Amino acid sequence: MKKQIIESATKHFSGYGFHKTTMDEIARDIHKAKGVLYYYFRSKEELFNEVLKQELDKLKAPPNLNYSWIIIWRLPHTMHW
Repeated sequence: MKKQIIESATKHFSGYGFHKTTMDEIARDIHKAKGVLYYYFRSKEELFNEVLKQELDKLKAPPNLNYSWIIIWRLPHTMHW
C-alpha cells in the first residue's frame, strides 16, 4: 500500500506541484480513504519528502546498462571464416 501511495504521489507532485496536490487527490487516485495516507505518512510534507528521497535514490543508483548489443554488433567482426 505504501508503494502505491508513493507512486500516486510522485505522479501528482510531478504533474501539479506540491502546493496544488492534495492528499484527497492522491487518496482518490488509489481508491482509498484519505485516512489510509495518514496511516503511513503524518503529513503531505512527509509524503513529499519520501517521494524526493526515492527519486534521489534512483539518481544515485548505478545505471542498469545492457551491453549485449555490443556483443551482437561485434560478433560479425570477430568471426573469421
